[in-house]
Amino acid sequence: MAVPSTQSQAYPLSSGSTIAKSSKQRTNYHTEKALLKEMITDLTDSCHSVTKMLILDSERSSFVDKSDLQEYAISRLTSLVPSVDWDEELENVYLSGDMIVFDVKTVLMKKTIMHMIRGTDVADKIIDYDRLERSEYDGENDDDYDTATDRYNVVQDE
Repeated sequence: MAVPSTQSQAYPLSSGSTIAKSSKQRTNYHTEKALLKEMITDLTDSCHSVTKMLILDSERSSFVDKSDLQEYAISRLTSLVPSVDWDEELENVYLSGDMIVFDVKTVLMKKTIMHMIRGTDVADKIIDYDRLERSEYDGENDDDYDTATDRYNVVQDE
C-alpha cells in the first residue's frame, strides 16, 4: 500500500515561475493577477473606439474655476464609489451642460468601475461615455453628415 508523500510539490504558474505548494500553503495569485491585468490593458489599448471617459451627473451647475470643479468631482465620486482613489484616478475634468465629463487613467480602470457599480443606483449617476447615443454628445443636427450612406456630403459648385 502506497503512503501519500508529505513533501512539497512544485506547480508551474502561467507566468513561467513555479511555486511550492503543500496541503497547508495557499496559492499566491498576485503574479498571475498582474500578468492578466497587463494583458487586458494591452488588449484595450488596441481598441481605438474605446475611451477612458466617464460622465457624472452634477448637482451643481457653476464652479469658480477648474480646481473647484475637480474638487467637487472627487468629493462626489468618493461619496458614490469610496473604494476608488479618485485623487489618483481622475484626469481631464470638464463641465458639459449639467454633466461632468472626466477621464480615468486606464480603460481597464474604467471597466472596473463600471463593473463595480453595475446594478446599483450609482450606475444612474456615473455613465460610460462610450455608451451614449451619438446624438446625445455630438448634437442633434449634423447637416454635413449623411448617416444613410455613412459618408460626408460634398456640395459641389455648378
